[in-house]
Amino acid sequence: VPDSMAFNEDGDLWVLAQGSPEFTGNETAGELSRINTTNQTVSESFTFEVEEHPSFLNIIEDELYYYLNSSVFQSSAVDFSIPTNPEFFTPLLFNMFLPNSRVLIGCDAGDFASNGDILVYDIRTGQLLNTLEVGIIPGEVYLNNRE
Repeated sequence: VPDSMAFNEDGDLWVLAQGSPEFTGNETAGELSRINTTNQTVSESFTFEVEEHPSFLNIIEDELYYYLNSSVFQSSAVDFSIPTNPEFFTPLLFNMFLPNSRVLIGCDAGDFASNGDILVYDIRTGQLLNTLEVGIIPGEVYLNNRE
């Protein structure tokens, strides 16, 4: 169940798969794969525990971030290993985006029936910097990078 993908600074493609959830009756573990784009081969694969279903892969300056169990995890995209401790905890996110190495923007869909929030965190400390109320079920963030 592929969820997201991102390129690291060396041009390798990382693909994060959630695995099949328990409710399917055939639960499988999430997996993170590194694909060498020069020779089109999977150079490394990392398998999570069966009940772990990571999502929202982001790579910023060869630091890899993903979301799992209301937590943000980080590891090196150069020498990756599955981290055992999260960087910080968040409410249940519907998506997350790292526009740079300083902030994480999370989409909190709330109850999926009323307005949700965009949450802005300091990625280094996990501190919530800002909360912006938006419409129902926010799922994506687009930034206007004009000067």
